Amino acid sequence: MSNITYLASPYTHSSKVVMRERYEQVMKFTYFSTKRGIVYFSPILYYHPLAVKYKMDVDFNSFIEFNSVFLENSCSIHILTLPGWKQSEGIMWEIKKAKLLNLDIRYIDILEDKGDNQHVRYSIRP
Repeated sequence: MSNITYLASPYTHSSKVVMRERYEQVMKFTYFSTKRGIVYFSPILYYHPLAVKYKMDVDFNSFIEFNSVFLENSCSIHILTLPGWKQSEGIMWEIKKAKLLNLDIRYIDILEDKGDNQHVRYSIRP
């Protein structure tokens, strides 16, 4: 059994600025989680730099095969509840896929982010 925890988060948006902000938020969250001993695989952290550098498509359909491979090799999925997560076609697909795979599903709420790259408080809930 794998011990990979897949980190889902909203990404695709009509604004490249919003997409960059989402990438930055996921990167910051992942940094603080890693410092606490919680390691995630985030498709956004992997895919965003490639998409920017090589001008790849960033619509949801571009991610399905890529994300499937990692979900199928994960033991759980945590959803980072950034603004827009409930409207995210990608996250809804990831949750549906996770349920089919019988993965543990958790939701992460950011409780406090002082914006100083030193303090981020969050909670993980079922």
